[in-house]
Amino acid sequence: MSRLLPIVIIMVFSSNSWALNLIPIRGVKKMGLRINNINYPEKLKSEISSGLVTKILIQLSLLENQIILDNQIIELRIQYDLWDENYMVKGAMNKRKLETIYYKNRELLLEKMNRLKFNNIFKLTPGIKGENLQIKADILLNPIYKEKMHHIRKWVAENSISATLGGSNKTNLKAVRSSGNPMFNRIFEQLTQGENMAGVWRVTGKTKKFHLEDLKIEKQ
Repeated sequence: MSRLLPIVIIMVFSSNSWALNLIPIRGVKKMGLRINNINYPEKLKSEISSGLVTKILIQLSLLENQIILDNQIIELRIQYDLWDENYMVKGAMNKRKLETIYYKNRELLLEKMNRLKFNNIFKLTPGIKGENLQIKADILLNPIYKEKMHHIRKWVAENSISATLGGSNKTNLKAVRSSGNPMFNRIFEQLTQGENMAGVWRVTGKTKKFHLEDLKIEKQ
């Protein structure tokens, strides 16, 4: 299994606060982020023990004066090994593999997943003035991509709505949107607002505005 360092996923214990808390980290040439108090939905406990893969996608954006300077996407894949009886967390940043971490205890895994630390995410290039900076985090559980959602909408329209409503596919798609399925509607609304992916559970937060010179350089 390949390991990509010094980009490292570090997991520490969580607190019980309900507020998503984002804290920027400054290295010598790069920046990172602490994400505290994510508080995933209760159903995650049963999902990660099913043996199926649970995906957590984290989109990170570095902004200066509300302008996006850089974007990074981190994907965590959690799977329970029924034979070895342990939990495996595989990570990737922009499809580059990160360190794989194993846990024997589900509660320990959940606590550590609730408070994440990512080092060396954004390069500190000369073009960054270091004023009015923010880092935005968008976290999705088991994300659905726009292309896949298009096929889902088409399938539902052809196999569910048409059987009872009849009419054209265009009419059926409108009916799907207002079919009364809250989960489907939440996902549909996210995608129609221009998002490339959506999820039934999603949380977004930003750091407070900060100046680069105010952050102490931390050892990575």
